[in-house]
Amino acid sequence: RRGGRAASKMRREAAWCVLAACLCLVGACEASANVKWGQDREHLFVTVGPDCSSEYSSSFLEDYLRVKCRGADGSDYGMDLQLREDIVPVDSTCKMVKNEMFCTLAKRLPHMFDRLARDANALGGSIKRDWRRWKAEDEEEEMPDPYEGVSEDIVRRLTSKQLEELVWDKQTKLVVADLSHSWCTSSVRAKQLFIAAATKLSSPSVIFVRVDSKEHPNVARHY
Repeated sequence: RRGGRAASKMRREAAWCVLAACLCLVGACEASANVKWGQDREHLFVTVGPDCSSEYSSSFLEDYLRVKCRGADGSDYGMDLQLREDIVPVDSTCKMVKNEMFCTLAKRLPHMFDRLARDANALGGSIKRDWRRWKAEDEEEEMPDPYEGVSEDIVRRLTSKQLEELVWDKQTKLVVADLSHSWCTSSVRAKQLFIAAATKLSSPSVIFVRVDSKEHPNVARHY
């Protein structure tokens, strides 16, 4: 099972590398594009400029967006962006609108993203919010963290890599894991029950852990 997941991850990364390499061969080293974004619960709205007049193209992976176009002055503009969370590529589209490329990306899980890119400093921190396409009424309120004050001795906070290492460690007997998204309000009660169970049952042979699927999206994909 572990080998299958690793192979799947390697194929996915290789596919993106091949895609990027092919785009490079046909005209990479483009100038950086201006990027604005908005959203509602189900979609991301990404506008790429400044002057896409021809030869535009777009490519999607579950957490990547690649666009390129040619400006009126003959300059090539392009953007490779790792998204904050997953999208549904087959339900996502890009088209030209008034010399800008406008992309509508379908979110895999409906909710409001805290930012567009996984890296907060992507594209030099130049990504701007497009308030015309921002559905503020759908913003999700901050909620208290059920794990605040819970000792690491009771529930360990792990990265996806640490979870894999723990699961496949021959010394480990039983791992009970909370693999939820931190923004998911409907999982608050489940987290409270998980903490209560951990408080009673946690021991050297029964290990309770949690991984934030927003920060480690590969966990959500695998499990």
